[in-house]
Amino acid sequence: MQLALNLQILSIIIIVIGIVLVMIGCLLSSKGMSDDIAMDTKRETKAIVFIGPIPLVWGFSRRTQIILFFIALSLFILFLVIPR
Repeated sequence: MQLALNLQILSIIIIVIGIVLVMIGCLLSSKGMSDDIAMDTKRETKAIVFIGPIPLVWGFSRRTQIILFFIALSLFILFLVIPR
């Protein structure tokens, strides 16, 4: 029982740390954007996100998107095959 409680507390702490890191990243990114306007630089967003077992890929070149799609699809199939 004590181990389960410790794991729950640890998982909550990890989630809170993740949220804080995302917020810090957003703040630093928005601060950097005001500097980039003067420098006229180009920004791109690239990500691979799993929402549950469903993969989403965007922001890469067309060839990279196709490769990452098949990697994500194989991970999805692996997720379905592995017994729980």
